Amino acid sequence: MKRLLLIALLCSMVGLVGCSTKAKVSNADIEQREATKRAMGETQKQVGMPAIKNFQERKLAKMIFELRDREDFVCHAYYFNALEG
Repeated sequence: MKRLLLIALLCSMVGLVGCSTKAKVSNADIEQREATKRAMGETQKQVGMPAIKNFQERKLAKMIFELRDREDFVCHAYYFNALEG
């Protein structure tokens, strides 16, 4: 019984030690992250955010997704090339 308890204790200790919450990040990853932040900041300064007020495209995309999710909705699409028929 003591042997089984000792084995269970050792397995749980190994499991706890082996599971670390911190991910190892290399210096190259940190440098890449900082360079991306700088580039995105410069992009934001030069271009800025678009002045979108109605979000019509997003509303249409949402409507299409909702319609496609309905089981009773049937849609057939055909492609037609006007140059070659």
